[in-house]
Amino acid sequence: MLGLSLFIALIAVIIVAIITFRILNSERNAIGIIKSLGYKNYEIAIPYVIFITIISLPMLLLGYFAGIEAGYQMKQVYLEFYMLPNGPMENNIGVLITATVVPFVFIGGLSFFIIRHMLNKKALALLNNEGKNKATRLNKLVNKILKNAKAVTKFKYSYLTQSLGKFLVFLLGIFFASSLIIMGTMLYDFSDKMTKDYYESKDYQYESYIDFTKELPTVEEGQEKFLDAKVLYEGESISVKGIGTDNELFKLHDKSKTDITSKLENGVIINKALALEKDFQVGDEVELNGLENEKTYEIVGIEDNNSSATMYMDVEELSILISDQGQLYIGIYSKDAPSEDYGIIIKKSDILK
Repeated sequence: MLGLSLFIALIAVIIVAIITFRILNSERNAIGIIKSLGYKNYEIAIPYVIFITIISLPMLLLGYFAGIEAGYQMKQVYLEFYMLPNGPMENNIGVLITATVVPFVFIGGLSFFIIRHMLNKKALALLNNEGKNKATRLNKLVNKILKNAKAVTKFKYSYLTQSLGKFLVFLLGIFFASSLIIMGTMLYDFSDKMTKDYYESKDYQYESYIDFTKELPTVEEGQEKFLDAKVLYEGESISVKGIGTDNELFKLHDKSKTDITSKLENGVIINKALALEKDFQVGDEVELNGLENEKTYEIVGIEDNNSSATMYMDVEELSILISDQGQLYIGIYSKDAPSEDYGIIIKKSDILK
């Protein structure tokens, strides 16, 4: 994700650089006139630097605060659509500096470099746009290589390489566009594949939820209880799923595909999404606050699963934590279709279609 962020940021930097260059380059004649009137270089440069500052700084601040306002809503859309792991959004002085001061310094530095480059030229050269039609070394090299080619071919490539800067921007544009297309192709169907891998790692075929308005159905052989609940960790809600430590239908596996379900006897297991969100590691101790009790547990494993942030616990232990009773559950997993006494019955094969 960091690589993708840097990649997109680099595209933004190039776009800003091009816009800044074009704004200042359009002032060549004006700078040439002012310089011919005898003004010193710093006297010419200061107004342009102030001009760029007046444009860029308010826009950077506006963009930062607009991003804060829209960031949470956009985050929820992406999390829901792509089923990505959740993580906190932090706003601090470091984020403010990165989002405003760093690009402002870049724009200011680039503007100063362009203006200084112009001011090093003579006033007449600025007024005459000297070098605009001058052939570059690359242009000469291409013409030499294509000296025996058709006139149309020579003209096309000669025109393309007439300006080294435009040629480099052209190449960079092709590179970034191609990279984004390749990245989009690689991420195609990514969320569906992640969902499919998750469900295929579980051996149950039916996920059934109790209808509490009716008499509780009998849990038959081959059916395994589960419990979903919310507990508090440091004042924040965490989703917890309770399963049997010796269950056969909802196994938990680490990144090496080793079955770690039995480790629930010694603590709790978290998935990779929760580990990323809370910066948890194996061996950490977490103090959980349920509806009835508060207890500290050790993290004994991390499940190789990047879906919604979840903690796993022995079903009876979770039942005691939230209700002070050891037999609470909200549904069952099974391989065979359960009775119609359950309120909601979800067939796994329907999800995987």
